[in-house]
Amino acid sequence: MKAATTLTQLKQIDWSKAEASLWAIFFEGKGEDAPVTLRPINTTERLQSKLREILVGQIKRAQSVQPYAYETADLDDEEALVITNDRDQLKAIVTALNTARMAKVKDEGAPVSSIEEILSAAGYLIRLDAPLGEVVHGFKRMPESVGTRKKLFEVVFDRIELDEEEKPERFRLSKVVDAFHFDGTSFILSKRDFESGLRYREAMRMSAKAAVDQIVKAGVLHNAKDLLKSGEHKFHLLRRLAGIGKHPRFTDPAWLKKVRELNTKHRWGLNFTDSGQLLLDDRCLNLILTLLRDRRAVTMIFGEVIDADVARIVEAAGVTPQS
Repeated sequence: MKAATTLTQLKQIDWSKAEASLWAIFFEGKGEDAPVTLRPINTTERLQSKLREILVGQIKRAQSVQPYAYETADLDDEEALVITNDRDQLKAIVTALNTARMAKVKDEGAPVSSIEEILSAAGYLIRLDAPLGEVVHGFKRMPESVGTRKKLFEVVFDRIELDEEEKPERFRLSKVVDAFHFDGTSFILSKRDFESGLRYREAMRMSAKAAVDQIVKAGVLHNAKDLLKSGEHKFHLLRRLAGIGKHPRFTDPAWLKKVRELNTKHRWGLNFTDSGQLLLDDRCLNLILTLLRDRRAVTMIFGEVIDADVARIVEAAGVTPQS
């Protein structure tokens, strides 16, 4: 995977003498495609040293990569997700910071001048410019709670610069970032914060709609389009729905027959139309989403039912694996 090589190259760079800068991110409107304004935050040398320490530490933390998917199991501390399609908002923001020529992203250049402005930002970027020209960016979203934001950004303005003094009101940066970007690749460390901070709900909605189109085409669910209404205002349902279409099992003609058999066996209480289609209702919504994904597996030793997001068939049921 090319991203693994990129990560290795990133780790080999000496960032100890890199110039550090801090940028506030402001969305101008709602939705994933809303224009973005990037504004610099003037910092002291002491805080710049802290910025280097934070971002380099997060780069060292990432040891392995896997492709980003809309529904992915919780990441281990050493794992990073990599976006493999064009819907990479962080890459667009970084490109804007580098070129200031993106059509939908603007770099105003006016420094942030008050704590109120910082608290209204969607997040911030840490940028490191190494002496030999390499550049890396780290993204951290702002907490949704205003109270939490104030605890994170208790700021001392000294000639419109942020500092970390040993005072109760010192500027407190988070010790982690949600993602970092290097050489055209975004590495995600906190999937949920990355999606929330960069408004990936719109992209999930598109993926969910594509999944529903597949379900309609398969003809297994009578009122399939109601799934979109259920997920419209419930983020966790939208995420689950968006992950259904990646490896669809419901397109197999045997899927619906098997669901009917298991419904009788386990007394799930699912309902079917006269024509045999599964009928969606709120009472069974979570179960139906689970069945559409078909990512449950039984462990060999303890016989426990677990989520299996990879969904790769290693052996046919009832066959003892040889290795």
